[in-house]
Amino acid sequence: MIKQHWIFPVFMVLVLVGTGYSKSKQPSASNRRVTTFNRDAAVAENVIVVKRSEASLSKSAEANWNKTLQKLNVQESQAVFNNLPEDDPVGLRRITKLYLPLNSNVFDAAMTALQDPSVEWAEPLYEYHLCDEPNDPYLSYQWYLDQVRMPQAWDVYQGTGNVIIGIVDTGIDSSHADLKAALWVNDAERSGTPGFDDDHNGYVDDVWGWDFGESDNDPAPSVWQNIRQKKQYHGTWVAGVAGAVSNNGIGIASAVYHAKLLAIKVTEDDNLDQVFYADQGAEGIVYAADQGAKIINCSWGGEKNSLTEEAVAYATAKGSIVIAAASNENVDDASYPAAFPQALSVAATTQSDTKAGFSNYHYTVDISAPGVSMYTTSYPDEGNYGSVQGTSFSAPLVSSVAALVMGYRSDLTALQVREQVRVSADPIDYYNVTYAGKLGKGRLNAYNALTMEYQSLRLMDVDLAEHLGNSDDGIFEPGESIDLTFTLVNYLAEASGVQVTISVANPDVTIENSQIAIASMGTLAEWHNRFDPVLIHINEDAPSGQTIEIKVKITTAEAYTQTEIIPFDVIPPYATIEGGNVALTISSFGRLGYVDIDTELGRGFEYGSAGNLLFEGAILAGTHADSISDVARGEDLVNTQNMDFFPIDGGEIEWISPGPISDEQTVAVYRDNLADNPLDLQIRQRCYAFDEAAYDDFVMMAFDLINMRAKSLTNLYFALYMDWDIGDSSDNNSVGYDEENQLAYTYEASSSIYGGVTVLGDTEASAYRSYDNREELDDGFTDSDKYQALKGGIQLTTSTATNDYSQLFGVGPFTIPAGDTITVGLAVVGGASLTQLQQNAQNAKAKWDALFTNSSSADEDSVKLFSVYPNPFQTRSTLGYVLSKENQIRISIVDLLGREVLMLTDGTQAKGAHTVSWDGSTRTGPAASGVYFYRAVINGDIYVKKCIRLTD
Repeated sequence: MIKQHWIFPVFMVLVLVGTGYSKSKQPSASNRRVTTFNRDAAVAENVIVVKRSEASLSKSAEANWNKTLQKLNVQESQAVFNNLPEDDPVGLRRITKLYLPLNSNVFDAAMTALQDPSVEWAEPLYEYHLCDEPNDPYLSYQWYLDQVRMPQAWDVYQGTGNVIIGIVDTGIDSSHADLKAALWVNDAERSGTPGFDDDHNGYVDDVWGWDFGESDNDPAPSVWQNIRQKKQYHGTWVAGVAGAVSNNGIGIASAVYHAKLLAIKVTEDDNLDQVFYADQGAEGIVYAADQGAKIINCSWGGEKNSLTEEAVAYATAKGSIVIAAASNENVDDASYPAAFPQALSVAATTQSDTKAGFSNYHYTVDISAPGVSMYTTSYPDEGNYGSVQGTSFSAPLVSSVAALVMGYRSDLTALQVREQVRVSADPIDYYNVTYAGKLGKGRLNAYNALTMEYQSLRLMDVDLAEHLGNSDDGIFEPGESIDLTFTLVNYLAEASGVQVTISVANPDVTIENSQIAIASMGTLAEWHNRFDPVLIHINEDAPSGQTIEIKVKITTAEAYTQTEIIPFDVIPPYATIEGGNVALTISSFGRLGYVDIDTELGRGFEYGSAGNLLFEGAILAGTHADSISDVARGEDLVNTQNMDFFPIDGGEIEWISPGPISDEQTVAVYRDNLADNPLDLQIRQRCYAFDEAAYDDFVMMAFDLINMRAKSLTNLYFALYMDWDIGDSSDNNSVGYDEENQLAYTYEASSSIYGGVTVLGDTEASAYRSYDNREELDDGFTDSDKYQALKGGIQLTTSTATNDYSQLFGVGPFTIPAGDTITVGLAVVGGASLTQLQQNAQNAKAKWDALFTNSSSADEDSVKLFSVYPNPFQTRSTLGYVLSKENQIRISIVDLLGREVLMLTDGTQAKGAHTVSWDGSTRTGPAASGVYFYRAVINGDIYVKKCIRLTD
């Protein structure tokens, strides 16, 4: 069984505006863009699954999608749900599996797919495990039927054959004497033409179900090859508990006498462990709903994922109840699909109504049911019956009772049946004090479910949003207030004297409007507080990184009680990424160092024992003096920062350790909607830090600049503004610019500590400007100032004079087509001398090339030419390049006709980063103005980089 493990620590768990937890919240299509994955989870090899947006059919979106497919080197694409009707309620038709080359990193591939603006979500195919724990196969009694009061229930009603239970599992043994009469049969296919899809549902000859593991029409368990591996009969065990034919004189009984079992196999025949993946489970759920299964049993679980969640939402929208096992790790944790709000989550109990030792427990559990020594249908070689245990067998017992109630209470909707089964359970918290509140409403009671009238009041449409006047960035921070709104629904009998009490045990939080009284609520009545929200105050000194649980207790005069838990996280809008010798604070909206220069939130840029070197770092982007978007200091006061960028929903910063390509990583996505004249620019900011000695003195940053306009974004510049304060006094700093390494830096001469920014990859620096803060920025930093620096080129303002300096360092101009993306690479670097700073900058360039640019393997003979500076040039230009290994290389200058005009180097060089310069001379004299090329030749392969020579 796979557990869920988040890949970022508690202090970086994110909360989105408009989200909250409610088990009864209605289904809605997912639109989140997941940016982190549990890379320890078991997944399918070389395949990812992607959902595209409704707007993905435009010409520009399709062109961008084709580029994405090329980047991923997709071998084949396949719709996951290609047989759905046009009235698909959640957009399942837009979900596609992408098959990748062998040995692909599926997590990185999903991250690449997410860079496409038309992609709603992209994920690997997570593996699911069955939730059974087989033990003594010879116990021959069904104690659990008495425990849930089935004999009394049968006196009221035994069930009819018009309720279909979908068993999404390992298949059902169709020859079993106690099951074959219960199997659902597709009459249209049974009486139709063999080899023809008679009912036009997209599945040929699916007479009694479908096998999604093998893509055929035989949903029977595979022939097991190892006598010790009998999990292929898991579905048969489950089917016996859910719907073995009762009162037939043989075998065992199930709760409902005459339900029909729809066999849906999702496992592959040759997989002895019978694990499977999210697409197979999701396809099984959707198929069950489409074939009319009103109860869908899922005795399996694993990672939370969008694909399965949307399948559950689809089934719920079609009037089905998804009932799922809470899983068997004996942990306070959620398992999916059980924990999805629309599903009914089932934990396991013993004969004494205590929690089964293996069962999970959690506030997302809805109900418990017997799950040990479950005597049920089994494999032929042991008499066709045996005992098993696990939440896998608690769930089908609940499914069977739900089918019984659905048949008896035809006046109830599926959601009402779900609630009737849940609220009619016998309370068991008295026997489970340690797990109180985490085993649902109690242990299943079939007789009560059929005969008793109950209220069922649940929260729906829960929303947490920042109170008016707060930062409105979607992040709940110390000192802020939150509006809690919700809809209260009474699914069942009329309720009077309704009381809603909102409380919190954490002293860092206080609540206003915490008592709500409602005189009465009829069946299916709704009440909301949208115009009078509950006000939640987070104390100013509340520690960040904690999860706050808001408790909502609902009571009625009829003695109904329900407690809902609404969690949210108090988080700062930043994270600090650390390498072996550096640490840099990164924000969710483009600020670096101190996220807020007034309060100095964050750690700045720490370098070794020198401590913090950076006061303010900020991104800038612009196309004109009237179109600047930035989060740097503004024009009114030196200590006022602009806030033009803000994180998109789900784009708040996430911290990943270890990362897929570095020891620590962060990712955030933000947009410039708050600017006076927005560029419609969305930025995906990816940061990487390394512990490895050669690469532990810098933080590497990738800025994916995404044009969200319907037309091209032209003349775009992008830059970092950095106000370094190195040493005890910023007044003792000096500044410099290294043309060869495209490196802007600040330093303190007395300590010889340097901090700087360098450009990475093929992009070339185009703007550099240093400022005397007191002389030049004391009266503010205007948009006009910023634009002049962006377009002003490399202004070699290097000064050994000591003062308080800041610098702007940028690239561009770029043209980005509508919906397209370009990537800018920059590194924030530290050094204990100028030589060391330069070497660290070169190492950053080499690391970038190794990770993102150079596609050759280390064993191949290759060279990557990654920068020419300056370009155009007058007196000297410099080429940077990386060798994949020690090799013979010849580099020369050639003209437009391919004629060599000057040889620069010819000999053996070591693996790694190198530079070579050209002063504009040729063998016959100075080169004229025009276009030339650096040409590198290695083992016959030719690499070129353009440069432009300008003369007076």
